Amino acid sequence: MKLCLFLGLAALLATSACKKDDFDLDGLVPATQSGKDTGDFLLNGQPYRPGRGSAYPGPAVGAIWSNIRGGRKITVVMGRKFDRDDTGINIVLPRITGPAVFTITDGVSPVVITGNRSYIIYGITQPSPARQFLTGPAAVGRVEVTRYDTVARVVSGTFEAMLREFQGPDSVVITKGRFDCKF
Repeated sequence: MKLCLFLGLAALLATSACKKDDFDLDGLVPATQSGKDTGDFLLNGQPYRPGRGSAYPGPAVGAIWSNIRGGRKITVVMGRKFDRDDTGINIVLPRITGPAVFTITDGVSPVVITGNRSYIIYGITQPSPARQFLTGPAAVGRVEVTRYDTVARVVSGTFEAMLREFQGPDSVVITKGRFDCKF
């Protein structure tokens, strides 16, 4: 009887110590605000999870904090790099001063990108041909920065966008995006 009680208690402890599922119902990582260097989104309704193959070291999600004329700029970067999959997204927010909602309608060119415009760009290098999708007047994006902490150097938030192909007819839809990065 004691053995059964012990085994039952051990089984209960073992199952309660298991981690909860690492993904939500959409297959995305839970949104956090602690600088975990995580992020993902739905790309045309399918989960996009950043990552790197063993031949490609380096972070898959991160943020860069830089000085520009008139303030600071945050660039959130997420990418995937495997043998035949090289894609990524940049979310650029100039003149950021704290948590805020950014509606992005500025048109930019991947050839000439200035430091004073907010934009989102999704690029595909592999598979060929290389393609770039951007925000613009007819391709609006929305970014909500929920944490911007210059002491802890953390930026977190959510985003969504409809991006149009640069010099092409196609578009992509990004929904339920989230990021939580150290900078």
